[in-house]
Amino acid sequence: MAFFIILFYGSKSAFAGFSLMPKDSFLRQFSYEINPGDEKTDYVHVENLSNEPLNLHFYSADATASNQGTFALTTTNIEQKNIGKWIIFKNPYLTIGSGKKKEIPFSIKIPADQPPGSYAGGIAAETGINPDQKQKPANAVNISSRIVVKMFINVRGGQSGQGGKTALLELGSFSYSAKDNPLPNRQPNTFYLGLQNSGNTILMLENKIEITPLLWGKKEILTSPGLTLFQKNTLAVPIAWPDQPAFGFFTAKAAVTAYQFDSSSNKKINPQTYGSTIIIKFIPWFTIFAIVCGMLLLLTVLMLARAKKQPPVPKVETP
Repeated sequence: MAFFIILFYGSKSAFAGFSLMPKDSFLRQFSYEINPGDEKTDYVHVENLSNEPLNLHFYSADATASNQGTFALTTTNIEQKNIGKWIIFKNPYLTIGSGKKKEIPFSIKIPADQPPGSYAGGIAAETGINPDQKQKPANAVNISSRIVVKMFINVRGGQSGQGGKTALLELGSFSYSAKDNPLPNRQPNTFYLGLQNSGNTILMLENKIEITPLLWGKKEILTSPGLTLFQKNTLAVPIAWPDQPAFGFFTAKAAVTAYQFDSSSNKKINPQTYGSTIIIKFIPWFTIFAIVCGMLLLLTVLMLARAKKQPPVPKVETP
C-alpha cells in the first residue's frame, strides 16, 4: 500500500474537499485560559465542500517546529505530551454528507498536576479513513488530505490563576559552514544558530547576524524570517551568506531576540536578546599556491629570456 498525506494549515481548502474552523467562524484558531484540573467543552465546525460523502478522522496533536521554524503538528505515531493528549473526541470517525455541515464536540481535560505555561497544538481532520474499520484502506494507493486548526492553551499557575510563565532561551551554538569547507550535514555559505526553548512558554524569535571585516570592506547584516519555538524544542536555524568573499577575516555577531506574543494586544511581551560572536577567516591556500607557482614560473621564463638577449662575453687573449 502506498499512502500520501497532503497537509493544509488554515480553515478551508477546496482541494481538500472540506473546511475546518472553530465554532465561531470569525476565529482562525482556538485560544483558552484554563486552570490545572479543569475541563472545558467546545466544538469544531466542519463542512463538506465536495460532491461526495467524506470519511473524516478528527484528532488532536502537539505542536512542533518544522525545519524552517514554522508551525507544524506532530504526527499520530509520535507520543503526545500535552494538547494532543488532553483533547478527546467522543466520535472521532464520522462520515459527512455532500454539502453538509456539522459541529463536532470535543473536551479538554487539563491534568491537575500540569505545570503552568503556554502550550501549542491543534485539531486536525483527515480524509481517507474508513469509519467502520477506523483505518486507511489497504492494498491501494491512497491520497489523504488533512486540515489543521491551531490551538493555544495557557495553563494558569497558582491559586490566583496568575503567573507561572518562564521564558528561557538557550543559544547553544553559533557556527559557519564555509563554501570551500562545509560542516558535516550542513549547507555551504550558511551560518547556523543552535537554539533551545528551556522555558514553559512559546517563544517568537527574530534572528540577525552582523558581519564586520577586520581589514577592509563594508559591514553586512543578515536576517531570517520570524520563527516560533515551542517548549523544550530545539532548532538549528540556517542563515545563508550568499556573497561570501573568497578571502578575508571577519567578525560575525549573532543576535537572537526572543519574546512572548500577546495576540489580544498585538504586542511583544518581555523581549530579551541573546548574543554570540565568532571570528571566521577565508584563506584560499590552493589559489595562493597556484599564484605563487605561476609567479615563480613567470620569473624563471623572464630570467631565461633575459639571459638569451645578453651579448656573449668577449674572450681576452693573453700575449
